[in-house]
Amino acid sequence: HKAVKFVYPDPDAEDGPGDSLRQEYEAFQHIKTIRHPFLLMLERVELIGGVLASVMELADAGLQDRFQECVGQGLKGIPRAELLGYLADAAEAL
Repeated sequence: HKAVKFVYPDPDAEDGPGDSLRQEYEAFQHIKTIRHPFLLMLERVELIGGVLASVMELADAGLQDRFQECVGQGLKGIPRAELLGYLADAAEAL
């Protein structure tokens, strides 16, 4: 399973609609080389006909999914210790 994201140019961009996509494309090329157990792998980035397309791993679930699961179990939200663990993982990856 993969996640595919399409980013369209901003027609109102001051530096031209394609320039911001070109900068983002180049940034993604650097991000593709980063490997970390808490980051999803960015597999492919392409500029296709003026549209930026990226393909990456699809996460098994997100925090919103976990939150809904906890609420469904009668909790007010994700338990504090568990949530702090997720935040610590994110901070480590950053």
